[in-house]
This record gives sequence, structure tokens and C-alpha cells, in this order.
Amino acid sequence: MMKMRKTRLLLMIGMLCLLLFTSTIGVAAKDYPTKPIQLICPWAAGGSTDLLCRTLAKVAPKYFPEPIVVINRTGGAAAVGLGDAKRAKADGYTIVIASNPPFVSQPYLKTNLPYSLNDFTSIIGLSKEICTMAVNTKSPWENIDQLIEDAKKNNKTITFGHSGVGLFPHLAAESFFKATGVQARGVVFDGDGPAITAAIGGHIDVVIATANGLVQQVNAGNLKALVTLAQKRSMSFPDIPCMKDMGYDDIDFNIWKYLLVPKGTSDDIVKYLHDNFKKVIEDPEFIASMNKMEMEIGYLTGKEIDNKLNKEYKLVGNMLKELGFIK
Repeated sequence: MMKMRKTRLLLMIGMLCLLLFTSTIGVAAKDYPTKPIQLICPWAAGGSTDLLCRTLAKVAPKYFPEPIVVINRTGGAAAVGLGDAKRAKADGYTIVIASNPPFVSQPYLKTNLPYSLNDFTSIIGLSKEICTMAVNTKSPWENIDQLIEDAKKNNKTITFGHSGVGLFPHLAAESFFKATGVQARGVVFDGDGPAITAAIGGHIDVVIATANGLVQQVNAGNLKALVTLAQKRSMSFPDIPCMKDMGYDDIDFNIWKYLLVPKGTSDDIVKYLHDNFKKVIEDPEFIASMNKMEMEIGYLTGKEIDNKLNKEYKLVGNMLKELGFIK
């Protein structure tokens, strides 16, 4: 009898502990968020990343009880914004948008970065921007095959404009010209805009930029797109070939954007953010806005983000060594 009473007492205590544990989790999820969530954008207002953030913030009230407030913290090729996000309290009220270059290129090219991937927990992938090659409409090349043939036959060195050493437009061009056996020389500009302007002015042979960054000038008749430097064709230029079409299965350069929170943010908050932002990027209003901006949605889980960043980090390091930019 005593043994049965003891067993019943232990069972009751166990059930009470389980009830208290599950109720605590429920309260934590229920109590978040209770104030606006700050979304740090490490790039300037008006750029593609800022527009993506503001589109998220516009649609988010359908799925979040509190507003998403976009804060631009610019400087240092995203280092300022990412550093601020790293130092923020890990309570779910500060999130940051990032792209792959700050984590896969910059660690090789800059010292004393105020952040690392280990400082964050990845939430969700949002978009991808495909690196694309374009030329002035007055160019003699009507397609990419003509460019390759002309350069090889006449021993030409193709000048290509890009937005910075080690960034994906630069690495995409280097990979492509190496694979095709075309001699080429990179010309660095302070962003896609000046590189595009130089191509329109005839100061460089080709420009490498994101498809959504090029589409306005292509539609205006100032540039013509020749090839997509990724494995899939671009939504902006569905009629031009991609690397898979040309038989280059190992060339795939997409600039993708995703959300992070400071390391130490609770798992239930991370899941809440993932699940609700997934609803946002699947919302018809968000999809329509992305199509209008010529941006492609690129959903990834947190684990997929980490795996891609780690893979690209090794790939970029090997490329920078081969190109002689690092030892």
C-alpha cells in the first residue's frame, strides 16, 4: 500500500513538473512580441536590400502583432550594421538582414571585422539576385557565343566592370572567363551603378551586376544582357542562357539575402520568426512586390543558410588564392 502511494505521488509530481514546463514555454511564445521589432539594414536607403526590408515590413502586420521597423546602419560593406546587430540584446527584438559576401568574402579581405557567422543564429532565406553579364547595345556582340569567338580569334582582352574585389560579380566574371579561355581584365567601380554607367558610356566592354540591377537599362535600350552567371536562368532575362545551358555546371553565383538574430536568442523565438516570415514571403502581396522589383524569392531554412555560407566561404577562399588576392 505504501509503495503504491509513493508511486502515485511520484507520478503526480512528474505530471506537475511537465505541466509547469509546457506552460512556461507557452507563456514565452505568447508573450513575444510585445513591442516593435527592429530590422537592421546594413545598406543605404533606396537600394535593393533596403527595398526588400521595407517590403517585408509592409506585409508583416498581417502575421505579426507588432510592427517591423527598418533601421539603416550603413558603412564598412555591411560591417557597421552587422556589428550593431551582434551587440544587440538576444531577445528577438533586433534582427538583421545580410547577404553572403560579408560572411564569405570580407573575412578574407578585411581584418578586425566586428562580427562573424558564429555571432548569429540564421532564421530564413528571403531572396536571390543572379549575377548577369551585359554589354552596350552598340557592342558588336549579339550573344555570348559571339563575344567568346571574337575575343579568342582576335586575341582580345575583355574589360569587365564590377562592384568590388571579392564580391560575387567579380568572382562570377573571373570564373566565367577562366572557364571559357577568354583573356579578361577587371575594372573596379564603387558599386553596380557606376559600373553600369561605364558600360553604357562605352568605357568598358562588359559589366557584371545583378539581373535586377541591370533590367531597367536593358529595357531602356541602353544595354543588352548576354548571359546569366548561375545555374538557372534569370526571371528578368528568361531568354538568355545560363551556365547550365553552356555546360558549366560549377559556375553558380547568386547574391542571396537572409535574416539573422544575435546568438543566444531562444529557440522558440527563432522558430516564431522563421514561421511568420515564411508566411510573409509566401503572401501574394509580397510576391507581387518582388516581381515588380525584379527580385526572385529564395527561401532557405536557417540550417540551409549556414551550410551554404560555409560551403561558399571555402569556395571563395580558394578562388581568391588562385587570383592572387590573398596568400
